[in-house]
Order: sequence, then structure tokens, then C-alpha cells
Amino acid sequence: MSLEIQRTKFFLVDRETLFNYFTQPELLEKWASPDERMSVQVPLFEARTGGKYRFEHKGSEGKYICTGTILEFIPNEKIVQCDELITGPKGETLFRELECRLELIPKLGGTELRFIQSGFENEKGRDECEKGWEYSLDKLAIIVNGEERHPDDVKADQRTQV
Repeated sequence: MSLEIQRTKFFLVDRETLFNYFTQPELLEKWASPDERMSVQVPLFEARTGGKYRFEHKGSEGKYICTGTILEFIPNEKIVQCDELITGPKGETLFRELECRLELIPKLGGTELRFIQSGFENEKGRDECEKGWEYSLDKLAIIVNGEERHPDDVKADQRTQV
């Protein structure tokens, strides 16, 4: 049985601007880390169907590497990619064959992101990735919406408003 992550998030920017944050290495490096203790480098991102990519996340434990292929690429609308292999600091395999589908829909003066990542073999792996996506998408929203606040500050505010 394959487990998945599903997210919908609204951004106060046009579709083209948001799409650039998912396809340009220098922009990906600003937000695509799973938590505040890690940084990311994107030495390879071929923005086209059949293109290859490589993400290198660095933290105190070492380097995590994600490599894959873009299965479908429609500029400013959709990216479907396959994370073929994700390895941990000791070179151990963490995940294989995760599919990630991103769709960008113009909506209410901004853009709605619809995101699905599937292929997880267990809930623990899915839950860890879900936390990473939540953090990085919150960070992206702060960047593109022009806010100066850190994602952890926003979450603290949300908890106090409940």
C-alpha cells in the first residue's frame, strides 16, 4: 500500500513567479530545506520533461542527497517528478521512487499550489517528509508574500490564537 502527502496552499503571487521558485536552483536554495537546521544546494535542475535534478541537504548529521527525473513539465502550470533515490548521511537508502506532483492554479489574485507526494512504504517516512514539506512551504510563503517572519514564529502565533 502506498501512502501519500497532500497539501493545498495559497500564495499571494502570480503563477509564473511561484513556478520559478520550484524550477530555478538559486530560488530553491532559499526555501527548500526541511527544517531550520539544514541548508540546501541544488547543483542540478534541468527544467524540462526528462530533466534530471539533484538536491543536497546539509545538516549537523551530514548530507542527505535526493536525485530524480522530471516526468512531466508544463511551464507555469505543473511539474511531476520522481525522487528516484534519497540517501542519508552514511549513504543509506531512505526512500526510493517517490512521485511528487505540483500543480499551480490561478486563484483570487494569487496562486493555489496543489501538492501530492506518494510512494511511501510506511507512516513514519511519510510523516517525516510531511513535516519537512510543511516547514519548507511555510518558509516559501513567507518569502514570496514579502513577510519577514520565520515559519516557527508564524506557528507560535497560530497556536496562541486557538
